[in-house]
Amino acid sequence: MRAINFANERRSWASVILFTLGLWLGGSLVVSLIVMPTLYVAGMMAESGFTSVGYSLFWVLNRTELLCASVVLTGVLVLAQNSIIHDGRRAIALATLLLTIPLLYTYILTPEMIALGAQLDLFSDRLSISPTMDWLHGGYWSMEILKFGLGLWLFRQIDQARTLPSS
Repeated sequence: MRAINFANERRSWASVILFTLGLWLGGSLVVSLIVMPTLYVAGMMAESGFTSVGYSLFWVLNRTELLCASVVLTGVLVLAQNSIIHDGRRAIALATLLLTIPLLYTYILTPEMIALGAQLDLFSDRLSISPTMDWLHGGYWSMEILKFGLGLWLFRQIDQARTLPSS
């Protein structure tokens, strides 16, 4: 009877993790590859009010990423605790790194980018982007690539654990 519960638990938590990773990584792809370039091409990022709009947009996106990363880490901890994942330590490390990325976005990167983008002098015409902003964008894209790589690696590991035969 206990083996049946573990098999169901494995499938349930693995499905939650896979769904959350798919939603999270898919949403990030849409935002990074479609929404942000569209806003840039449309000229909205050059508007004076984009900083406040960007703050509101990224506030929601960052908190959603934190929620997804927390669900993934919780699921991985449950599966690792019950020895359902073959390499539980690696999965926990991957999930923890995945949680670290939105934490860095939320509490370091986004506030810095918003502060640099804020137009404090209403009479200046700022059309150029500061070198610091370029560096922050580079950091953002590096973390996005890292997030996709780690997320896909964890996805594969959880999918393998989900499809293992019950013992």
